[in-house]
Amino acid sequence: MENMMKRMNKRLVTVTLMFMMVVCLATGCGSSESANDNVRSNYSQSEDYGFGASYDSAEKKVAAGESYNSVQESESPAAEETAEESSSDSEMGGQSDVDNFNSTQKIIKRYDYRYETEKFDDAYAYLKKQIGAYGGYIASSDLTGNGSSTDYRTLYLTARIPAEKSDAFISEMGSLGTVVRQSESAEDVTLQYSDTESRIKSLKAEQESLNKLLEQADSLETIIALQDRLTEVRYELENYQSRIKLYDDLISYSTVDICLEEVNYTVEVDNGTFFSRVITGLERSIRDVAAGLISFLEWIIIHLPYFVVWGIIIFIIVKIIRKLRKRGKEKKMKKQLAKQQKLAQKMMVQNQESANMNNSSINDVNPKVLNDNTEGTVPSQEQ
Repeated sequence: MENMMKRMNKRLVTVTLMFMMVVCLATGCGSSESANDNVRSNYSQSEDYGFGASYDSAEKKVAAGESYNSVQESESPAAEETAEESSSDSEMGGQSDVDNFNSTQKIIKRYDYRYETEKFDDAYAYLKKQIGAYGGYIASSDLTGNGSSTDYRTLYLTARIPAEKSDAFISEMGSLGTVVRQSESAEDVTLQYSDTESRIKSLKAEQESLNKLLEQADSLETIIALQDRLTEVRYELENYQSRIKLYDDLISYSTVDICLEEVNYTVEVDNGTFFSRVITGLERSIRDVAAGLISFLEWIIIHLPYFVVWGIIIFIIVKIIRKLRKRGKEKKMKKQLAKQQKLAQKMMVQNQESANMNNSSINDVNPKVLNDNTEGTVPSQEQ
């Protein structure tokens, strides 16, 4: 008997958890479950935690022809209360969705402007003053350059301005200098915002139901299962709440990106005739060329000590290289002369040897000739 009760408890806990998930989905979408599902899940809860008769008895009464209302009234008053709570939650969820869609739109505004100015310090001070005057703050700031004639300063600044004052703030920025680039955007996140709010309400309702079930749980397996689901619900709830906070921040404060560049002169945009635009363009080109030449001369004069030092170093290196090359050539010439001398000596030795050999061969031949001549002359004398 005890084994049967444990098995039935396990099955009923599973059915209860499934019912809670279905109720949460129905609350998020603004719809409710059917009456038959409510009766089954409510009776499974009542059996598990001792609120009324078992789920099997409720099925038998429904099959016998009794209405769902009579089954709920006769078997489990607590089930009726749970059904009323779920239906009221779904109605409240649907009503809240309608209210959200009928409320003001959720708009995220972004601005991106680039200015050129000859008076960088004044423009920077004015910009910071206006940001404070409109209730905003500087989110990030990056300044490059040292302000010299060859290294102009450039400011990259991101400001957060209250959304209702952002347009007025931008209209005041014309005093910074000449507008080179401008960009504005508005993103409507009303649907995403309302969907996130509905999901938060659904998760909160599920969290409350799980906490109630956890208080009434009497078995270790049930407690573990409920705690695991509660952990998941809390994690999802924190994520959605963080998303809502991010939306609120982006909606309530517009993002303004400003690039402020320092220049030696500014050229107003000319929308006049063809010749006037050509003249303006030529003036700009001549100024750019003159400014480039001046900057080049300044750069040479400023870096002249470096040129002197590097010139001396290069001169010394060239001298050393030339001496090394000269020594190499001299060694090479000496080697060639030594080789030639050796060849000449060899040739002389060979010539002497050949001459000696010729002399020896001549000496060998002369005695024979003399003998022949003497033999030929002696008989003639005898005659």
